[in-house]
Amino acid sequence: MERLKIKGVYTFTWVDKITGKVISKQKENTVCQGFFDAVFNLLDSTAVTLGLSYIAIGESASSPALRSDTILENEFFRKEILSNSFDDDIFTSKVYLEEAEGNPTGDNLITEIGIFAGGSIAANSGTLVSRALVSVAKNSSSRIIVKWTLDTK
Repeated sequence: MERLKIKGVYTFTWVDKITGKVISKQKENTVCQGFFDAVFNLLDSTAVTLGLSYIAIGESASSPALRSDTILENEFFRKEILSNSFDDDIFTSKVYLEEAEGNPTGDNLITEIGIFAGGSIAANSGTLVSRALVSVAKNSSSRIIVKWTLDTK
């Protein structure tokens, strides 16, 4: 019996303004139950909406990301996904966080991120597909490209 392996990864890419060096940081995520429920409903011929539409960021890292998560612990910003694409093995979503977008308070660290299907610009709306705890510096002088991939290889 062939097993389907699903692995999600967030990649954060930015340019260091002092050195001009391109920096990239990756973090594996937890694929949440909302994804599996949608796939199983689809296989059962149940109408389902699984179009990925928003990436959300938050400031909490007090608990690990779990498959059972349905929302971010402390979502403070979300943005519509710029592009979704796929090939035989990999699905990719991408969004740009501009200088004035998604800036945390306090220590300037994004500490959680998630991707949602459906929903709206309102926090905690839609179906959480993945969640990861991260540590990514973000402030009003940085622009970050966030890419999420779902790999089935």
